[in-house]
Amino acid sequence: MIIIKNVILTEVPMPIDIFIQRLFIAFLCGLIIGLERQLRHKMSAVVTNVLVCMGSFLFLSFAMHDSANEQARLASQVISGIGFLGGGVIIRDGFSIRGLNTAATLWCSAALGLLISQGYINYAFVGTAFILGANIFLKPLAIRVEHSKYGNRDTEFNYKIKLQCNDAQEEEVIKSFRSSVENKNITIRGIESRRSDETSHMSIKIYILTFGQNEEDIWKTLNYIHNKYDIYSYSYELEA
Repeated sequence: MIIIKNVILTEVPMPIDIFIQRLFIAFLCGLIIGLERQLRHKMSAVVTNVLVCMGSFLFLSFAMHDSANEQARLASQVISGIGFLGGGVIIRDGFSIRGLNTAATLWCSAALGLLISQGYINYAFVGTAFILGANIFLKPLAIRVEHSKYGNRDTEFNYKIKLQCNDAQEEEVIKSFRSSVENKNITIRGIESRRSDETSHMSIKIYILTFGQNEEDIWKTLNYIHNKYDIYSYSYELEA
């Protein structure tokens, strides 16, 4: 309980100038994290992370004049509420589950808002930097670890790639994908394309075969195509 008191107990209400300053910092931290998610075309991006960070700040700022126990109760309810919000961005797609990193990022954004509401501005900025670093650098590191485990083995891996692109660019996207993997350890087994029922976008499925778990090359190829064409979403999964 002593730790809780040190983290969230404040004796007096927050002056309006400090309130505005801290609210802006919460906005800024959520914006920085959200921009990284937006650049990776994740579901919960700029707006969601900004709102989560500011919302958690506002909730706890509202209770600053209350007792330590009341503030601790409110903070735990904020964390629980973000858990439900995070559950909404987790999607099961066949044998793969997507959205776990995005849900965890929302949870971290809420934690930043709680820190800022109590005046721990420096801690919040350090936390923002580490959250950003984890999202940017750990995924390529994980791919390298997996690649080192399987890259030198003559094991076949089948992947399914999903793309949604502009209708007019369908043929160019497919040609670009073919040329991008031509000199890599990737073989195209088949390609399917159809117009999406919900939008005017073209949904493309590409089935590929690799010798060794070659996810790094797949990721680089998809990023290259995404930067070159109007790609609305893209993903890949290892087939059983």
